[in-house]
Amino acid sequence: MSGISVQQVQVWLKNAVVSSSAKTKPHPQEGALLFTHKGVSGPAVLRLSAWEARTLHALQYRGVLCINFLPALSAEATLQHLQHYKQQYAKKQITASSPFEALALRLWQRLCAYTDIDERVAGANLPKQHLHRLVGLLRQMELDISGQKYF
Repeated sequence: MSGISVQQVQVWLKNAVVSSSAKTKPHPQEGALLFTHKGVSGPAVLRLSAWEARTLHALQYRGVLCINFLPALSAEATLQHLQHYKQQYAKKQITASSPFEALALRLWQRLCAYTDIDERVAGANLPKQHLHRLVGLLRQMELDISGQKYF
């Protein structure tokens, strides 16, 4: 997915509390995100790493980064949008175009593949279960953090 950018995402650390005595709140950040050949970067990720620097250090830079690709939409609105797209393009391959302006076609295709959607399936043949998986992934994609330099 190297080179793909998204203009507005929300990112946060999953289970960011280091100990039960810590009184830290998650610090979700919004902004642009860029997939690089070694991970992710961009204003949202940089702000998050600044706000969560102590937490990341305490976790030895290991953890899970969560990404909401559509922070302006609720889960219900995302599902409704996908259902409308499925009906509107019933005979078209689901991966032929992105249903969301905010998502590049290559990113949409990778998200579909990640949820085990066959790229040749037409919208009308897309099971409801796959729609719900897509909503879950669009609202909270999880990426492993495995070091200080690479998210």
